[in-house]
Amino acid sequence: MSSSSNPARTFDAPMSLAEFRQPPSRFGLAPFWFWNGDMDEERIRQQVHAMKKAHVGGFFIHPRQGMTLPYLSHEFFSRVRTVVQEAAELGMEAWLYDEFPYPSGIAGGVLTANYPELRARVLQHHTRNISEGEAVRWELPLGRAVCALAVPRRDGKLDWEDALDVREHLGVVLTRDELWLWPMGHIPYNEKRYMADEGALVLEWTAPPSSGKWQLVVGLDCEQRGHKYFDVWFDPLHPDAAPRFLELTHERYAQSVGEWFGTTIPGIFSDEIEPPQWSPQLESAVALDWNRVAPALWDSSFPDAASVRLKWRETALALFKERWEKPVAQWCEQHNLIWCAEKPTYRPSHMDIIAQPSTDAGHRRVDLGPEKLPMDLRANGRVAMGVAEQNGGCEVRCECFHSLGWGATLQDQKWSIDWLGATGVNRFTPHAFYYSSSGLRKFDAAPSFFEENPYWAHFDLLGDYTARLGLALSRGREVAPVALLYPTKRLWRRDKADGELWGELMNAMLEAHIGFHVVDAPTIVRATGREGSLEIGRVRYETLVVPPYDESDEEMDAALEVAKQNGLHIVRVRSANDAVRQVEERRILSVGDGFGRERPEVWASWRQTPQIETDDAQNILFLANTCEDALYAHVRVRCDSTHWEEWSLENGEVVPIAAISQREGESEFKVKLPPFGSALLVGQGRAQSGALPAQTRRTLVLDTSGEWNVTRDEPNALRLNRWRIATESGNSVAELTSGEFDDRDWTEIESLPLFYRDKRVSRDVELLPHANREPIWYRRTIESEIRPDEIELLIESDAIGGDWSAYLNGEELPRASFAPRALHGHDKTACSLALLWREGRNTLALCVREGASHRERGGIRVPLHLIGNFGVATSSDGARVLTEPVRSASFFDLDGAGMPHFAGTARFSKRFPVATYTNYDELVFPREFEDIVQLRINGRDAGVRAWSPYAWTIPPLDVNKGEEIEVEVAITNTLLRFFEGRVWNAVTGERRNV
Repeated sequence: MSSSSNPARTFDAPMSLAEFRQPPSRFGLAPFWFWNGDMDEERIRQQVHAMKKAHVGGFFIHPRQGMTLPYLSHEFFSRVRTVVQEAAELGMEAWLYDEFPYPSGIAGGVLTANYPELRARVLQHHTRNISEGEAVRWELPLGRAVCALAVPRRDGKLDWEDALDVREHLGVVLTRDELWLWPMGHIPYNEKRYMADEGALVLEWTAPPSSGKWQLVVGLDCEQRGHKYFDVWFDPLHPDAAPRFLELTHERYAQSVGEWFGTTIPGIFSDEIEPPQWSPQLESAVALDWNRVAPALWDSSFPDAASVRLKWRETALALFKERWEKPVAQWCEQHNLIWCAEKPTYRPSHMDIIAQPSTDAGHRRVDLGPEKLPMDLRANGRVAMGVAEQNGGCEVRCECFHSLGWGATLQDQKWSIDWLGATGVNRFTPHAFYYSSSGLRKFDAAPSFFEENPYWAHFDLLGDYTARLGLALSRGREVAPVALLYPTKRLWRRDKADGELWGELMNAMLEAHIGFHVVDAPTIVRATGREGSLEIGRVRYETLVVPPYDESDEEMDAALEVAKQNGLHIVRVRSANDAVRQVEERRILSVGDGFGRERPEVWASWRQTPQIETDDAQNILFLANTCEDALYAHVRVRCDSTHWEEWSLENGEVVPIAAISQREGESEFKVKLPPFGSALLVGQGRAQSGALPAQTRRTLVLDTSGEWNVTRDEPNALRLNRWRIATESGNSVAELTSGEFDDRDWTEIESLPLFYRDKRVSRDVELLPHANREPIWYRRTIESEIRPDEIELLIESDAIGGDWSAYLNGEELPRASFAPRALHGHDKTACSLALLWREGRNTLALCVREGASHRERGGIRVPLHLIGNFGVATSSDGARVLTEPVRSASFFDLDGAGMPHFAGTARFSKRFPVATYTNYDELVFPREFEDIVQLRINGRDAGVRAWSPYAWTIPPLDVNKGEEIEVEVAITNTLLRFFEGRVWNAVTGERRNV
């Protein structure tokens, strides 16, 4: 299939202001909605409504680890139907995700359980050096011997031509002896039985005497084991894999919610599926003597290893497309669904069967800067948008924000959306919204950007912004007259210099604002010539940039010949600077600094709608400032539009732009971009007569010095992360819960599962060796200067693995006294401690008896919290102390305000002389800010700012000159302090524990 025949949505009509202000759902955020809990029916309805209220356009139903609802059961599909029906009533999109959890293809393990013949295989390779005359007994894993060779070593090199086939010297042994005591009633003469297991292959071979050194080389076809989630994996190249997978998953969805296919359910998403490194299907498809050539797959010294690998890879990709991708794509096409897929991609044309290509990028906060265009094509928006438009579409999705951590802000998300949009992405799928963030679930590639976050009340700001940007970046076609040819075979050889040059080429053109697409050679060949250009789908290329490629590459030669025949401007390059210099003379867009130099920190995307009857072509230019400095961009654009406006992505307002200069077919104007800021410029029709009046705003930077009054909207919190831990050891419950009990010799630990895996050192860690269900005691003391009127113990669902009992100062806290408590998520319980709390030392003790089948689930697995009306101080020895609530502190100093673990909205207020403000129009914040801010002046709401610029118009002040005004700043932070006890300010770079 040369191009996608699945439904591809295009939007050619000019963007209207009414549509821009109220964009349809299809353009908005559509997060992965992690189904990772019990999936209560009423709760999931509420969450759909919460997303709608936050202006989220849709969601992907993503079954995920932690889900207790059985995947693919009747009950599962009943819940799917519930949320799809809810989405339909609310006008939202409900996308499907085709797996549990991921990667796609194994149907939650059911595929290989039902069809074991589909299990994946791997090729293990083993080598051993021996000397002449040496007799070898070599034990190997049990598997099918694809190759077994004895290779002589001559002059320090392996002589593959004279390799000996030693397969006949392989055999099987059982390696582990066992004694069974096995009385058999019907045979009373013997009760002992010798048994053995753990079969292995053994190679017994003796090197010929006087023959020098040898290397034994064995390649074994074995079942793939140790794959995440289900241990085994499947082979997508098997001809039965795709049909069986579709029966188990897609067909079940069609039976359950098929009436919404193509409407409320636009499509289905596949994730990270790719051809295997080894498959018996490949072995039979590539006609080679594998006993002789298999070493080429892992040993570069093998003669002609590069060509063997190239043939192997090309065959693997062809089989994968034919046997896996085509059946899935065709099924979606037949059911009026968009097939959206994010997968490892090895050349651009491998995306051409996907109706909506998806990328995996946007995994940085502002501290690291934007991700440059990578060699990894699955994370490259330029490549994906090029393929989408070459195949008649215009939508490119990005699975973004994976693993940004609980400190990620709306500033981080908006900034990432900006530079992703400038690279070609126009559909944004945050990874992820969690149904539940309780217990260990909160660490599933955190964070969740959903309703547990304090900033959720303001998430509609990002929802509106993204929907408007998605709308704008979908209109018409990209203005990308330059095709950058992809040298497939040269890059597949993985030469470092070639790879570096390729990356430099892409990023040099991105930073020079040269509109380009990465184009595969076969795509050029199928293009249509049009007056010195090539048309492919929705794009027209006038220049072909040709990087170095191998002389023997027939694909590249054919593409170059087509370009020559159709009169394209051909640019052969040896360096990135050379490419930019040669394309410079044909530049149609410049985003500079006013002195003739391009601004590489500003990324740009330019789209143009076709001229339809009386409608002029609409030019849409998006600029993203990727850096932390405010700057001016001098924009020069060659097009017919001479009337330009800036359309606000935040609020939909429109402001005309005054041109610096204007001549036939070209406009130049100056745009101010705040730190991490953006601008959407829309050009259409002819310029209006008359110059626009210049506007000068008098700006005041907020004076944050001195003490500010402090209040908060949510309870304060003390994170209970460190505990002393031991087994019961013969002590009574009364002793173990008493404040007088001496626990100084107990081990102090963090709140972690009693048994977990440390991937940093590749080992398992057991915090406290113990027998299953043996009582484990945790103790924690808290000094307190007060008896708070409000103080509760807050425990997340699944925070404690096993049966547990809690005690305060020797008194048990009955489980019946714990009631549901919605604070930073719905799945928590709390118990009031006010009656038992003391001034002085308080002892909190928990007894945990593991009740789960897996040891990883036992113990206090995540911190507990004290919440209430108190302050938190730190003693000289580092211990936490509860104090009276702090009433004043330095501006947004949560530590100084006694709120080191607080998550929510803290209000800082202060009075200033009115004369301080009367001569200014605008109030701005210091630049190191990153949280959400709501400003009130004399009780009048000036608005909410969720990202840069933190600037407000000062409202009229109805006061006398000698009076004071009150400035109140409500600051809403993230869950990082509360969940992890950390500060990570991505703007200032501050990182510390609290």
